[in-house]
Amino acid sequence: MIASLLDELAASQLRIAAAMRGGTGAKTPQAGEWSTAEVAAHLAASERECFEPRIKAIATGEGPHFDFYSNGGRDFSRIPLESSLEEWAATRRRLIDLVNGLAPAQLAMTGTHDFYGEVTIGRYLQIALDHDREHLNDLERPASAPAR
Repeated sequence: MIASLLDELAASQLRIAAAMRGGTGAKTPQAGEWSTAEVAAHLAASERECFEPRIKAIATGEGPHFDFYSNGGRDFSRIPLESSLEEWAATRRRLIDLVNGLAPAQLAMTGTHDFYGEVTIGRYLQIALDHDREHLNDLERPASAPAR
């Protein structure tokens, strides 16, 4: 299960980056929406500030508690697309390498989350994958389609 999630995370990161670089995901944002570059910066920050440190914390075995993470109120408008995509790719690689290096006992460790309840490393990887998929769906939606 963990190996499959890691493969899916690697693939989704590449797919999103390709869509953003290739222009298929580059849309003119509507009022209140982020540009493609801002979404890339959001993804990089989420990986760096939420997914990677929280998975590390669970692996310590100390039973960490997490509140809801959001960087939605931040201004990502000045961060170039390519620098965000490079940072996100590097952080995603570190996360995958980290999880691949964990012992089975560490993979079974848990933390708690205000919204998700008890979370294992596998569950947190699924949360990260779901986050990717939300953004990929937004990128792949035709510009004329209403936002969810």
